[in-house]
Amino acid sequence: RLEVPRRSYGHWRLTVSAFWTDSYRSTPLWLYLKKNSIPNKSSFDKSSVSFVSRKFARIRMDRASPGSYFVFLEALVDIRNVTLGVTLLPSRLVDQKAVPIFTEIRYRPEWESEWISQNEVK
Repeated sequence: RLEVPRRSYGHWRLTVSAFWTDSYRSTPLWLYLKKNSIPNKSSFDKSSVSFVSRKFARIRMDRASPGSYFVFLEALVDIRNVTLGVTLLPSRLVDQKAVPIFTEIRYRPEWESEWISQNEVK
């Protein structure tokens, strides 16, 4: 169970990761995340994306609202040495006042591959 606290401004970015040490041809596990109740394979809010060659799987929720979240790890093979990690950071996708948004990108060959960008901060 994970607790996401309230913020005075914006949302949280919640990331749950599973890391393993052995090599596999396909993902050895799935992660499932659900708010306010225990997830299973047919009832969840988000499921993991696996990076098999890099030996980890991850769920990222960019707009995690305050409350309790539950994680279910489904092992698809006999897997050992699994480490779970949780990261909770202010969501930059939501806090756009601090993130410039590009409105135009132009390329000028006479500047030898330099890019000019005009950005707008909302």
